[in-house]
Amino acid sequence: MVGTVVLLVVAFLPGLPAIGGYKKTFFDVANGRLMTEWSVCGCTRRGTIEETRYSELLRKYGFDELPPVWKEAWATSVGLKKISGTVFIDSAYGRVAADAMQFALGMELMLMDDNDPPETRFEKARRRIAEFRRLVMSGTPAEVRDYVLSFLKEREDYEKKAKAGAEGG
Repeated sequence: MVGTVVLLVVAFLPGLPAIGGYKKTFFDVANGRLMTEWSVCGCTRRGTIEETRYSELLRKYGFDELPPVWKEAWATSVGLKKISGTVFIDSAYGRVAADAMQFALGMELMLMDDNDPPETRFEKARRRIAEFRRLVMSGTPAEVRDYVLSFLKEREDYEKKAKAGAEGG
């Protein structure tokens, strides 16, 4: 009898997401990765851990891997749960994850345009990334957002100045 119940549970487990539940995504504020977790009918199962542009940027510039600090970023309803109303729930750390990706992309673009020697460029980037990492780990989501907006504005001003210099010279 117990064997039959176990067999039925194992046979129907892959189909449980169709019944309803949540797919939650967590952001590792220490290392910049994303982790997916499935919660169906009270059972929780960890899914994949994915690298992001930000986590790759940290590794590229030689930052040590720290113990992960997972913060819930967003959740999505799956299966029949979608019918009941709420489909997507965002949290403050969903915004932090998005801001970290914007920061990483902005850094990549900035470093492509930088005319400094490679050694200077590397050290400048490392300082900037270290400053941002500290903020992501210990600052508030609003502080992270303000930093990224300021960084993107600085990037935009740099491009305008470079364009004006190219047109004038």
